[in-house]
Amino acid sequence: MSKIFIYDNEIFNAQLLVCVSVSAKQIKAWADKNSKKYLKKILETKTNIELLEKAVETNNGSIMLFKKNNSNYYILWLKNFKNSWQELDILNHEIVHYRQYQFSDKQIINENEFEAYFEESVFRSIRRLLVKNL
Repeated sequence: MSKIFIYDNEIFNAQLLVCVSVSAKQIKAWADKNSKKYLKKILETKTNIELLEKAVETNNGSIMLFKKNNSNYYILWLKNFKNSWQELDILNHEIVHYRQYQFSDKQIINENEFEAYFEESVFRSIRRLLVKNL
């Protein structure tokens, strides 16, 4: 069963690669086989692979932003996901960072209600994706 999924953020027309219990090497292999050329190129960069490896080795969860050619590529990595409170807290924490990246990039400021609804929507969608597929 695949533990790598794509979440389509329709609000900002962006994709988030959601990865659970997989290594940086497995993420790169998946990208080489399944993704568009830009994500492949981003993960060919030694520095970016090292950042991904460090995140996977040292965290319970991480959100990474990679930029190339005026495009942003996001990878959400979770050590585990069994829908426990601890894992939901980690997921929620990483979604906050995802929102920060998205809003900063779009220069959206002082939009508290939109921020809250955005985070809620992304959290629910990714949680459903994980519960359905894991």
